[in-house]
Amino acid sequence: MTMVLTGRQSKPALKYKQLANRSIFLVAVLALMSFLCRFGSVKFFARSPQISASVQAQNSKMDLCLSLQRTENVTTAQFRSERQLVEFLEGPGLLENNGNALIATCKFQYNNHSRHFPHAMQQLYRCHSWWLANPDKQPWLVFKSPQNAFVGGFLTALRDVFNVTIVRLRHNLKVVRPKVEYAFGSPFAANFGYAMQSPRDAIVLRDSILHHYDLLSDRTGGCHRKPSVVGASVENLMREPSIGILNRSQRTGRRFFSDSLLRDAIRERFGLTVHMMTFDDKNFLQQVQFMSETDILLSPHGAQLTSIPFLPPCARMMEFFPVGYLVPEFFGTLAAASDVSYAYLYTGQDRISETATWMKDAESRQAARLFPVCPNLETVMDNLEEQIAAWRTCCRGKN
Repeated sequence: MTMVLTGRQSKPALKYKQLANRSIFLVAVLALMSFLCRFGSVKFFARSPQISASVQAQNSKMDLCLSLQRTENVTTAQFRSERQLVEFLEGPGLLENNGNALIATCKFQYNNHSRHFPHAMQQLYRCHSWWLANPDKQPWLVFKSPQNAFVGGFLTALRDVFNVTIVRLRHNLKVVRPKVEYAFGSPFAANFGYAMQSPRDAIVLRDSILHHYDLLSDRTGGCHRKPSVVGASVENLMREPSIGILNRSQRTGRRFFSDSLLRDAIRERFGLTVHMMTFDDKNFLQQVQFMSETDILLSPHGAQLTSIPFLPPCARMMEFFPVGYLVPEFFGTLAAASDVSYAYLYTGQDRISETATWMKDAESRQAARLFPVCPNLETVMDNLEEQIAAWRTCCRGKN
């Protein structure tokens, strides 16, 4: 049998060849960075006089990673903080005469996306808001089984703290179903991100869980004052904000290449407490506690940000995106629903052309999520100074 080869390739073959070429390019870039880090370094900190020589002596890989980035402006993004229930829920349970005189039931929707726990929490936060809107009814959740420790811990908290009854079958109940849209596009769909009826719902969630599990301590963030001193001014009694750097595992992409360098730069410039953490081996309550002790959060885009609602009053956050990947509409909406001030930094050089290349299809987006996150320290420090000032202004208004 004779096989005839043609010069044309099928569309799937061409598509995967293009993706393979991108992957080879990424590997080549990382290999070049590794080579340069071993045999020569790029002196980024020559442009950073505010950072001490001790910090400049850090790992040259960090120096190179940072030096490759153009100085970008941090973008402050605002999303809707209040929504009507009918905007993010659907189903016969929304009707006034729904036959459920004593029960408010939310039915979890299973699909390919809900297996990833940030998408599962998109639904569960919506359900929480539904139950708070029906305080005279017993909260019920139709849910089969958790596939993640965070979701499992959250379900336990729903039982323990809010007396939610969790069943596997609906028992002919009139349910509501969370409306969540997963399609990428421009603009993003109305229900692409997170939603609650009001930030009050997130505050109830946070405060109730912290009190029930006795997680409050002298390290808890927020606007409480130092112990009173006779003659001290309000300004002198105000505590300093706690900074949290929430990184991702070394096993994953999209992590800070420079978390220790970032920590040292913050301490050097502002003299503030900086906590560093990854959530890889942390259970639900440990994640809640870290967030509750963090006034200003710095973190790459990733699932670890699902616990944003547990940040304290006046909290602020900065989300960092890798080259080619940019979705502030996802966790930015959760920040808005939780009354958390949100800003983001795209760490590439040309967001328009790079995101056009890497965000166009699922395979490209997956490849882009493997890039490390290399923020420009000067940009981060300048914005953090603004964030600290805004946090103090917010807390002065509450004291």
